[in-house]
Amino acid sequence: GYDKFAARRYQEILKYRRDMDLARINLATLHHKHKHYKGAEEQLKLVLNRNYYNFEAHYNLANVYLDQQKPEDAIKEYKLCLKLQPKNGHVHNNMGVIFLQKKYVDEAVQEFRKAASLEPANKTFSTNLVLAQKMLNKKKSSDVTM
Repeated sequence: GYDKFAARRYQEILKYRRDMDLARINLATLHHKHKHYKGAEEQLKLVLNRNYYNFEAHYNLANVYLDQQKPEDAIKEYKLCLKLQPKNGHVHNNMGVIFLQKKYVDEAVQEFRKAASLEPANKTFSTNLVLAQKMLNKKKSSDVTM
């Protein structure tokens, strides 16, 4: 019930303050959480139409695309995120995940390495790096034996 209440409040705020980007982003987050991808995408694009340089809107839109199985669109948004915040470990990690899914292991290792170097204490990033490096080593050893 809390999410429905929060969504109604954000919609009410936006009736009077269409320029409140944070309210739109929060509303998009609620849509995304409940798999209402069209609503999430719509709210985030409204933010980006007002302020193309809004990192949070690009990042959330990339995540919406990722959950909709649109990796190319997600990568495009993550690349825009990196132009805005080049030292964001989460963006590098998420790009690495997409590259692994697409079997671009070399690229995945590079992205995980960047993420892990930016946030060495993040266990997810270091775990992903180790996994990708193992996959890369396996790939290289199978290439050699062929």
